[in-house]
Amino acid sequence: MKTRTTVWALAWDDKYETDCRVFGSEAECFAYFRDVIKKDIADIQTPHAVEIRGLLEHDDIGAAYDLWQATYKGELSTYNWGPQDVEVEMAAL
Repeated sequence: MKTRTTVWALAWDDKYETDCRVFGSEAECFAYFRDVIKKDIADIQTPHAVEIRGLLEHDDIGAAYDLWQATYKGELSTYNWGPQDVEVEMAAL
C-alpha cells in the first residue's frame, strides 16, 4: 500500500560538513535547528546572542535565524528547511 505524507527536511552546508536531516514534523525539525543555533552561540554573551536565545525560547525560529544569520553564521554557510511531500510504500506486517 502506498501513502503520501509530509516530512520536514533541514539541509546545510557549512565549514564542517554538508548534510541533510529529515524529520517527521515541523516541531522536530525546529527543535533540532534550535539546538544548532544555541550550540553555535553558547559561549557568546553579546546583546545579539541574548536576543537570539530569547527568540528561541519563545519558539520564534524565523526571527532567531534571521538575527543569527546576520550576526554569527559563517558567511559561506547555508541552511535550508521546509516541508517535503513524499510517497512511501507501506509493507504489511
